[in-house]
Amino acid sequence: MTKPTAAEILAVLSRPPLFRGLPEDDLLALREIGLPRSVAKGEILFREGEPSRGFFLVIRGSVKLYKLSLAGKEQILHVHQPGEPFAEATLGEGARYPASASATEAAHVLLFPRDEFTRLIGRRPGLAANLIARLSQRVREMAALVEDLSLREAPGRLARHLLDLAGEEVEDGITVELTMKKGELASLIGTRQETLSRILRKLSDAGVITVMGSKVLLRDPLRLEDLAAGDSSAL
Repeated sequence: MTKPTAAEILAVLSRPPLFRGLPEDDLLALREIGLPRSVAKGEILFREGEPSRGFFLVIRGSVKLYKLSLAGKEQILHVHQPGEPFAEATLGEGARYPASASATEAAHVLLFPRDEFTRLIGRRPGLAANLIARLSQRVREMAALVEDLSLREAPGRLARHLLDLAGEEVEDGITVELTMKKGELASLIGTRQETLSRILRKLSDAGVITVMGSKVLLRDPLRLEDLAAGDSSAL
């Protein structure tokens, strides 16, 4: 995989909410302090508990954020795609990474060192405001994940994930693409791969979805909404 060009990096920098709306001077300053890194599939960027070196932005590929139980069971928290930053909450003095991160495919990322980024924030008030908004969003995302894992059954969590992939305007017949392997998707929704396969088959037999390899046709989004809301009779 060829390395991203400076122009490609600048284009990706302008996409995430953390940097959205910033003037080009700010984006150029971010590019200057960002340290590019190529990561092989499966390579670990950091482990839970390690001192934070800063936060990252995916330029190409994808990176999963996950936690391991004492028994070694993996719970994926999120799979980050190009344009998505992660570990922004570790910018404080003495902060440690609260989870582990590894590449789910060959990837290019930027590391924004904590000290350099903190100094940049002091000179760029727009960036500071965006960071506060982004951290608030992260809190909401983690609260939603806790709610999913504690209150919804696995079929409801899968339904919610499919609807999230579809975006805000969900219509009958829309097709979404699963961007991760079944094992990773099972981990993300807190179940086993065999259970995930059974749920997909049951949803297909019920006429709610049609699975076509890595693509899923949402034939009945309203029933998916009911299932995501906890109505098991929708299945």
